[in-house]
Amino acid sequence: VVDVAVTANGVEFGEATAFTYAATRARFAPGSGPARGGTDVVIKGADFAPAARLACRFGSTSVPAAFVDDTTVACASPRGAGIVSLSFSRDGVAFSLMGEFVYDEDVVLEGLVPPLGSVGGATVELVGKDLPSSCLFGDVVVEGTRTDAGVICRAPPGEGIVGVAATRNLIDPASSRLPFRYVADPVLTDVTPARASVGRTVTIRGVRFADSDLLACRFGDVEARAQYLDATRISCAVPAGAGSTIALAINGRDFFGELAFHVLEDASVTKVSPVQAPVGGDVDVRVYGQGFAFSSNAACRFGSSIVPARVHNGTVLTCVAPSNEVGKTSLSISLNGADFVEASPFNYYAAPLIREARNTRGPLGGGSSVQLAGDFPSGTKTACRFGSTIVDAALNGSVATCEAPPAAAPGAVPLQLLLDGAAARSAVDLTYKYEGAVVLGSLSPN
Repeated sequence: VVDVAVTANGVEFGEATAFTYAATRARFAPGSGPARGGTDVVIKGADFAPAARLACRFGSTSVPAAFVDDTTVACASPRGAGIVSLSFSRDGVAFSLMGEFVYDEDVVLEGLVPPLGSVGGATVELVGKDLPSSCLFGDVVVEGTRTDAGVICRAPPGEGIVGVAATRNLIDPASSRLPFRYVADPVLTDVTPARASVGRTVTIRGVRFADSDLLACRFGDVEARAQYLDATRISCAVPAGAGSTIALAINGRDFFGELAFHVLEDASVTKVSPVQAPVGGDVDVRVYGQGFAFSSNAACRFGSSIVPARVHNGTVLTCVAPSNEVGKTSLSISLNGADFVEASPFNYYAAPLIREARNTRGPLGGGSSVQLAGDFPSGTKTACRFGSTIVDAALNGSVATCEAPPAAAPGAVPLQLLLDGAAARSAVDLTYKYEGAVVLGSLSPN
């Protein structure tokens, strides 16, 4: 309110009359900004006109204002501190008080956890002391929730790398910005092996795998660190308590996929029989132990040769020894085709050779002692096969002896020597001839 009087000569004034300025109806936002300045303050009002001397005054510091339209002008806050008055002038001389503007001290943003996430959005914790409860992802404002360590915000969908900061006025960063990397969602296709025991390493295959120090696998509800191999492969070790599904997280928090998985018991071997075979192989090998689980991927490994195995029950599996060179090697077993357990040393010997056959004919009733001489390894289970009938044989050095079984009719049948179930080669014709009983018709002279 001011007194207004009129004069005709510039010296003598008439009676003064009170004049009241109408209160400004303008408003501004935001009402705060960082101490470093630079906050775009927008003033809304009426009847604004473009003028060269539009100005804002923050405390005692005046800055130019920009005409936007007849209801909007804007000005940038200068550097300042504390709480100051904000005034606006249409002519740069007469200022109208708008209200108070608060300068905020910057806070320190110590980190982002995690520093990367899905292009579809991710939960991120801004770590720092006294952080405000809002976050800036690029220019996008997100309301968050305070925690003991800082504030948690949900990153909006995005791509590439954006700067992230805390904000008080929902416009300007109240801290330095840290980079947040958007990554494509991984797609899981399979896990190899799909059955493994605790501590074994499995490989997850798929696409869109990103390299990260935060890679993690989740087996059911149990998490384990993962190792990046390439954009299509990631490996991880099966943890104790692993469940029956596998998921993958690029950032250690947001998991994708659900592959079926089976945890195997630790297998142990107590006995192997036999522990040797001829170089030609073809010998049935039985492995005894504990923790054998049924699996179509079960296998035996003789040295570097892998052959299928059959699991009969929890304590027995069998496989056929493949051919190999003469000498000692090792036998290992696997229940998933990938992780092998040492079972026993295994020896390959030169193919046995029969050089001589004795007593290879006899009566239908059997009982004849047949002897086969040649080059035979010791320690083998030995048998003879007369046609389709198999009988035990005794091996003494270079001679195997067996007793001919009875036959139904006279005639020759194939004869074989079996060492651990594999037939020995022969350098002589091997047949056994059954002879009928001799009937004496007459005797001359009698």
